[in-house]
Amino acid sequence: FGNNNLESIQLRTFVDNINYLAYKPNVDGLIIRLGDIKAGLAKRKEIFDAFLNFKNQNKEIIVYCDKNMISNNDYYLISMADKIFTNEHTGIDLKGINMEMVFLRGLLDTIYIVPEIVRVSPYKTAADIVLNEKMSDEMRENYGQLTNNLYETMVADIAKGKNWTIDETKTKIDEGPYYLNSKAVESNIINATMYEDEFNTYVNNRKINVIRWNDIIKK
Repeated sequence: FGNNNLESIQLRTFVDNINYLAYKPNVDGLIIRLGDIKAGLAKRKEIFDAFLNFKNQNKEIIVYCDKNMISNNDYYLISMADKIFTNEHTGIDLKGINMEMVFLRGLLDTIYIVPEIVRVSPYKTAADIVLNEKMSDEMRENYGQLTNNLYETMVADIAKGKNWTIDETKTKIDEGPYYLNSKAVESNIINATMYEDEFNTYVNNRKINVIRWNDIIKK
């Protein structure tokens, strides 16, 4: 799941297929090998909901990742998994929502360019990056509300996926990032660490019939 084998699949097609597999009686679960996901938060929310619906049909989700880092947004995406295994060198960058802004006014001043913008309200802040050298109060209020809303959605969804309380989820996020595997396991952020061959052995020992994605999805 990521840049290796699902890059060309459209979001709607992927979500539809997950929902199709959720109600397919001969499918008991998903094994996800987490790669690099190129998707914004809105798309991740749709994928999260599809995975959670899949799990709620009494099906199991197992995730393995051997990347150097599972990003904040990637962890959100897989947080409902029954089992999450990583390479022992994989960190979990769970830390909540932050936003960085780049302002160009100082650069424009050095090359004698004066931007001319017409706006009807100081809360119309799209052009602030060229008008100002730092955030205005109105821009800070706008983006503060946006990031707060995104954070609350993230907390609520992870809480549902992990069966944690809201307060417990916020505590887990506040204690991140989890760069030490021992800390991640102790906090139930992941279940265990193993190398890829150990994960393959784990799957084989489950004595399950593994069917490849392309052999079972709806065409």
